[in-house]
Amino acid sequence: PTNPTDKVMTHMYEHLYGWFLFDLKRRRSKIKMLEIGLGCGAHLAGGYRLWTKLFPPPNEVWEAEYNKECVDEFRSKGLLDAATGIVTGDQKDPEVLRRWVNETGGNFDFIIDDGGHTNMQILNSFNVLFHEALKPGGLYFIEDLQVGRTRGYDDSKGEHIIADVIQEWVDQLLIYGRRMRAKDMPDQRAGQASYSHPLPAKVQSIHVQAEMAVIVKCPVQNRCPRWT
Repeated sequence: PTNPTDKVMTHMYEHLYGWFLFDLKRRRSKIKMLEIGLGCGAHLAGGYRLWTKLFPPPNEVWEAEYNKECVDEFRSKGLLDAATGIVTGDQKDPEVLRRWVNETGGNFDFIIDDGGHTNMQILNSFNVLFHEALKPGGLYFIEDLQVGRTRGYDDSKGEHIIADVIQEWVDQLLIYGRRMRAKDMPDQRAGQASYSHPLPAKVQSIHVQAEMAVIVKCPVQNRCPRWT
């Protein structure tokens, strides 16, 4: 291809995407997705081309991009499919994120964060979009987690390195995710309180590979770990 995606050429993200998205495509007749990070620059990101090929209409492909001028330029040059929905703004801003939810209608089958990659951009986006824009049973992918400790990407002063946050969530799922007997509940609550990053509500499972994670939302409340 003239503009291959680094999702495959560099990072080998096809492993997690393949395991989850082909099954999703098999089970659902229409899919709605959002990717943060259109990839404005000298060339349109190959990831966008990948999604439009995998999920042509009547599926819905939405892209979120910080650089509105770049989006307008791509639109004027005919580089964006007419069927593609676009929202713009800073993914670190919760008000912008909620505007995205309103403009897109939410209810996404899966969301991909391939945006600015700073820790607070990732965390703020997850805190809004996982709960307010992802449908039950949906998938939330986060790419490029390897940069979280790197200068220019850690805007949390070391307090919210996303790789560390996810490790704490996994720890809580493993230890406290089962249904507890009533007499064990005080110890469970004390254990939960010891974490800097409590496991968010409605997280069913977390899966990782090199540089990437996918967080699965509970399909229905009674299929969640009891205390989430």
